[in-house]
Amino acid sequence: MSIEKGISMKKHSVREKKKKINAIISAAEKIFFEKGFHRATIEEIAALAGMAKGTIYNYFSSKSELCLAICHTIMRRLKNRFLRISESKQTGLVCLLELIDDNYRYFKRYPKHFQVIQTFAMHRNECDSSREMFREMQNEIDAINSIFVQVIKEGQKDGSISKRYGAEILAATLWGNVTGILIRQPIVTLKKEKNFAFLPDDIQATVRLLFSTALPAG
Repeated sequence: MSIEKGISMKKHSVREKKKKINAIISAAEKIFFEKGFHRATIEEIAALAGMAKGTIYNYFSSKSELCLAICHTIMRRLKNRFLRISESKQTGLVCLLELIDDNYRYFKRYPKHFQVIQTFAMHRNECDSSREMFREMQNEIDAINSIFVQVIKEGQKDGSISKRYGAEILAATLWGNVTGILIRQPIVTLKKEKNFAFLPDDIQATVRLLFSTALPAG
């Protein structure tokens, strides 16, 4: 066998593997969203993906790892959305508000995505943290946090955000509070208010509280 043919076959094998993995994740997403994580079965996922049950286990050891794969896709989408916003030519404060706004609007449009993230949080200990997919998921989370930290630092540099608190502390507090509100209450009707467009009342109140102690008034 020539070297060129060997390389071609290897590339084909990689493409086929990726194709199968994507088909499995797509099927798992549909079953999880339709039936919920606990009621879904590997057999149903395999049937929808058009594969044998054993084939699923060649790539994923459990439903929890499938949940992880779906979460990884969701977090990557969020990261890319946030990156586009963070690269806009605006003050750090305005950019930060848009990041919060976009996070809420995404989960309002795709509420089941937020539910599957909650499910993964409850079952993450069932996943092998040494697996590459787990590390990639954590990398996406770290990247999102870094975006918030960088935007806050830009705001502190341009004067739109106070330097009273460190960017890392403020980012963690802000992200934690906003996420906590989404967990606590259902996605509600969007409202529009000056300086806090399209944020629901509870998130507006939380941002106001954080900003009143950490950011310039007005």
